[in-house]
Amino acid sequence: MSELKGFWSYVHEDDAAEGGRITQLAKDLKAQYEMIACEKIDLFVDRTDLHWGQAWKEAIDLQLASVAFFIPVITPRFFRSYECRRELSTFLSHAENFGVRDLVLPLLYLYPQDFNGDQNEDVLIKLIKSKHWENWTIHRFRNLDDGEYRKNVFRLAKELFDANIKSEQEIIQEVIQTDDISVESLEDDRISRETIRKPLEPEDDSLGIIDQLALSEVKLTQLPDILDSMTNDLTEFTNILRQSTDEVRSTSSGGFSARLLIMKKTANQLKEPIDRIWSRSNLYASYIHDVDVGYRILINKASVEIKDSPSSLPHYCSLFESIRYLSEKSNEMVQGAKDLIKAVSPFEKQSRDMRPVVRRFKEGLTILIESSSMSNDWVELIDETGINCGDLES
Repeated sequence: MSELKGFWSYVHEDDAAEGGRITQLAKDLKAQYEMIACEKIDLFVDRTDLHWGQAWKEAIDLQLASVAFFIPVITPRFFRSYECRRELSTFLSHAENFGVRDLVLPLLYLYPQDFNGDQNEDVLIKLIKSKHWENWTIHRFRNLDDGEYRKNVFRLAKELFDANIKSEQEIIQEVIQTDDISVESLEDDRISRETIRKPLEPEDDSLGIIDQLALSEVKLTQLPDILDSMTNDLTEFTNILRQSTDEVRSTSSGGFSARLLIMKKTANQLKEPIDRIWSRSNLYASYIHDVDVGYRILINKASVEIKDSPSSLPHYCSLFESIRYLSEKSNEMVQGAKDLIKAVSPFEKQSRDMRPVVRRFKEGLTILIESSSMSNDWVELIDETGINCGDLES
């Protein structure tokens, strides 16, 4: 069996809060797997595997492009962490685009809010719940030398080992069926293991560069539409908040009871637009993560493609223009979101009813702010190509 490569995704603040137990669990799992498999496992844990001065984002992306399995350590902060969401989405994109074995093995360390509910609209939470996830919540307080802790680490390592064996067997079986290789021929050892594992030659029905660019442009048009919808929701949110402020000022002589009633009413009025803002922020983040890897590939190979096929220049320039438009639009939205977060923060302290509403609002906008940085990365990549679109006719 070839050396297994995996990625351990977690929130650093959670590891600090647990006294390093999350990264220790990764080390223990690695040691138990190696004892079972009698071979090394390459488990990437960024805190221990990144060298000083190394570009962490590029190093992580490089690892994600080649790993066979992905273990997200699920906590309430995992789905609020831009980097953890990006790591999960990037792995899934690589798995889909490059044929990496799609093994997502979630470890539930602490229940996120609404994790067990059916109404949660977070696409990544839905994805995690659709997988076979391990419940580690009952083991996180055990002593590291406790027999139950060690037994369950061993059980996880054994499940990981079995999953890898099963995955390899499925790959072999798929090749056997596709190439019509008989079982007898395998038993006779006339076909080497390397031959069995050779990638199948795909039929020549893959998308051409123009097809890919056209599909990318379609996806890009959906992102500004989401931002436009959010603008309307933010306007509604602002109007409700402004009206509430005016009512509080007009009832200043009515005492705190009157103000409290206004806060209760305001909290109820804000729930609906905030739920839409939260959902659309997650949808935007999901879309932009889905296309991130593909756009980076397209942009990076643009110069070579244009050199080989000059007729592709207008198509690339059209894509680049759409990306720049999205970047400008998202930057405007981000600035407005930051201003709103600052403006709404005082309401969190004024009323217990307002507290969860304001926090959900801030969470939604934070997801938007963090995911929007990707479009700026794309613009930087475009600028680095040096491709001049200014001479094209309108």
